[in-house]
Amino acid sequence: MPSSKAFKRVLIIDDDTASTYLTKFTLEDMTIAEQMLNAKDGQEGLSQIKQYCLNEQAASVECPDLILLDINMPVMNGFELLTQLQLIGQTNLIEAKIIALTASSHPRDVEQMRSMGVKDYLEKPVTEDKIRSFIDKTL
Repeated sequence: MPSSKAFKRVLIIDDDTASTYLTKFTLEDMTIAEQMLNAKDGQEGLSQIKQYCLNEQAASVECPDLILLDINMPVMNGFELLTQLQLIGQTNLIEAKIIALTASSHPRDVEQMRSMGVKDYLEKPVTEDKIRSFIDKTL
């Protein structure tokens, strides 16, 4: 029997543990994802994306349906992760799966995200209303 959940797997890439907890809690409370993964920075997130999405044997089964990417992180920020994905030819992955998480909707940041292929963004904190609005637009 097919799952009634909107997403099979969601990857949250965010260095803020409180924000990650709130996002996971909100998604779990909404029961819209079967599994949630998380990475503490862009470098760890890129590693998981390579493992789950770019590995031919695993990609069709394990690649997250949705990647929530924080923009401002240490080690490797969201823009740097997006640049790395572009460099390895993964613009389709950016366009299909990545939603930016941001505490700032400054027009410059929004424009840069869009120019890098990110189709949408959610302002922090993530709430049920924001998630529902996003799902209504995309599904």
